[in-house]
Amino acid sequence: MDEVAEAEAQLSPGWWQSRSSAQLHDMARGGLAAGELGAGAHREIERRARECARAQKKEAEHRAERVKGIRISVLGGLEIAMLLALGAMLVRG
Repeated sequence: MDEVAEAEAQLSPGWWQSRSSAQLHDMARGGLAAGELGAGAHREIERRARECARAQKKEAEHRAERVKGIRISVLGGLEIAMLLALGAMLVRG
């Protein structure tokens, strides 16, 4: 493999995604002096952070929907219990 093809493979999205967080942080610490490696590492760290934030938001939305469903079920049960109690009071009445 010649140097140009090797450099292109090194900077491909798959190459960045296969780097560990520790490797990316080491590369990013070099800052602008690290050249494309530092900038690329920074971009990959940001991409992972956005991906994590999206997953957390999706989980929070899912949890909120579950809680909403539980609340509706509980309120429905309370409504039925109140109607039964009212009916019993009217029958005794």
